[in-house]
Amino acid sequence: QIDQDLSLIIPRLYHPNKELPNKVWSPENIENILSTVERNSPVGKRDYCILLIAARYGIRTEDIQELNLSNINWENSFIEFVQHKTKNPVKLPLLNEVGEALIDYLKYARPTTSSDILFVKLISPFDGLKNLYPIFQKYLRRANISIEEHPYPFDSFIPGIISVNTHIYL
Repeated sequence: QIDQDLSLIIPRLYHPNKELPNKVWSPENIENILSTVERNSPVGKRDYCILLIAARYGIRTEDIQELNLSNINWENSFIEFVQHKTKNPVKLPLLNEVGEALIDYLKYARPTTSSDILFVKLISPFDGLKNLYPIFQKYLRRANISIEEHPYPFDSFIPGIISVNTHIYL
């Protein structure tokens, strides 16, 4: 119990616009988006894996684009990388659902290439993907979710993490 009123010494947050857009996704919307991916094609396997990683971990677009095969530690079940924006190291548990999607993508969709980049184009040249937003838009449309309502794609998937991951290692 605190005997002193701390509200007098805690600074107030400045909110220039009190009506900020809703930048979060409901778990229902996230699952709806994921369910629209046709996972029987190489494109679907890759896209599902990208969306699932975004949905379960809330990883930024740049970080997903920059993931390498070497960032996945299968033996100890974690994903480890350095965040693009903050340059901070991140270590996340490899969830079974994500691991299974990665295996499906790596075995049956990812082309044979010497590139260490995890998510690559499926036609030659097998370069890394430069922009994930079109992928995101495609499945938003399929799920009949307004892009204008949710202009913040992956970072705002964070509510999906909370129900699935209660222990993320940073």
